[in-house]
Amino acid sequence: KVLKVPTERIDPQANFARLGVDSAAAVFFVLDIEEWLDLELPASIAFEYQSIAELAGYLAKECARRRSATRGS
Repeated sequence: KVLKVPTERIDPQANFARLGVDSAAAVFFVLDIEEWLDLELPASIAFEYQSIAELAGYLAKECARRRSATRGS
């Protein structure tokens, strides 16, 4: 929804800005991810991880970390 390019043309290595994600769109993007993954994320995350590939790597690690923490409790 947030990216301003057709899905089939999305380069996971491309910078979010190159994909048309400005700061307002980034807020909605982060909110969608939070809802989808049931995570609380810092609002700045789309700027800390500047591509889909970088953000996906972070999210995979964060989900694994939380899953491990849940199993350990």
